[in-house]
Amino acid sequence: MEIIYIPCRWKKDIKIDTKNLKKIEERKVGIVSTIQFLDKLDSLEKILETRGVISKRCGYILGCDLTNALKIAEDVEAFIYVGDGKFHAIGLALETNKKVYILDPKSGKIFRITDEELNKIKKRRRAKLLKAALGKRFGILISSKSGQFNLEKALEIKNVLEEKFKEKKLKAFLFIGEEIKPENLLGFEVDAWINTACPRLVDDHFDKPIINAEEFIEILEIFKLIQKNVRE
Repeated sequence: MEIIYIPCRWKKDIKIDTKNLKKIEERKVGIVSTIQFLDKLDSLEKILETRGVISKRCGYILGCDLTNALKIAEDVEAFIYVGDGKFHAIGLALETNKKVYILDPKSGKIFRITDEELNKIKKRRRAKLLKAALGKRFGILISSKSGQFNLEKALEIKNVLEEKFKEKKLKAFLFIGEEIKPENLLGFEVDAWINTACPRLVDDHFDKPIINAEEFIEILEIFKLIQKNVRE
């Protein structure tokens, strides 16, 4: 099926509350936005320059794809995300461990994703990881959406679970669909889900613990630790 992307651009200038720019303490910042506001970042760069802040524009982020921002993560001390909502900003903060400021282009207000917010998410994910490690039957989630389809990774995880840990008698099953929603996965006899699609999927409320494919290696470490303790 052919997919056509039609970008919608923000026609107005973005608003900037210059007083709130004082909240940004770092001197090297990366500027990132969704594609709607990509053409409206010049004014922000100029204002930052007058305040002695060196900015580096990295382009736009799309959905849960943070590739453009990650390319400059090592060169900046913090990020300014130009857009509305916290979805992209929280994902960026979790992925880079950098401070992320949100500039709402409609109101001009600037605020930061707090450490408290991030710690709550990290603790919740850690709890899911530990619960998942106690499982015997795993469902591996695969999205058929363009840009998220990762059958190779799913098969790799399935192989590791069933072949490298035969003594644990683990089972893994593949679940593929365009819309992966908690309500679509009710009733399946699995102990935990392993997600190979959008990494933000794990923030939804599933009836079973769900972890990202990138966190799978941590489960393996827990398995190895359990095996070591049993042998001793």
